[in-house]
Amino acid sequence: MDSGFFGDTMLVNGMVWPYLEVEPVKYRFRFLNACNARFLHLTLMESNASGIPNGNPGPAFFQVGSDGGLLPHPVRMNGLLFGTAERIDVVVDFSGSAGKSFVLLNDAPAPFPGGGEIVPPNVMLFKVGKPLAARDTSSIPSQLASFPLLDPASAVRTRRIAPTETDRAADGFPIIALLDQMHWNDAVPPSAPRRCGN
Repeated sequence: MDSGFFGDTMLVNGMVWPYLEVEPVKYRFRFLNACNARFLHLTLMESNASGIPNGNPGPAFFQVGSDGGLLPHPVRMNGLLFGTAERIDVVVDFSGSAGKSFVLLNDAPAPFPGGGEIVPPNVMLFKVGKPLAARDTSSIPSQLASFPLLDPASAVRTRRIAPTETDRAADGFPIIALLDQMHWNDAVPPSAPRRCGN
């Protein structure tokens, strides 16, 4: 079993420590955590043109979507926490920030949440230096996707499925992951249906 790999270099769209020149307007970004083991906690901090933070917070994230599509309404967040293979859809408003730079930082420990390593902290740099092509008259809608929510009180059965990990006794190295104490490819017993769920 491969217990995961924590590298020392962050890539964004295949590039190391890139920067993006943006206009002082709203931008929509789709983040995918493509790390094979690392959680990410991303924040925006004002910085100099080289990406060194000056201690001032950057623009907030307005989360508008996730793996399941659009959210019912935007959620204002100062930081984004997401695990491997998770996607987050956000809007960042750079209005009023012409001439400034903002560094996207990761401060999630590895392994998450109790690890002692935070490498690498710098993800990418935004430079609000592009000339304004047109006045930004857009706004973030207060409502996005409308869909009925299931009432938990209407459930007739509660299923609890525990993913577990078995470690090697000698050094604690993970050797197998189990789902409800079963292997992932175990057959379902015909006489006793196994619990399953999302």
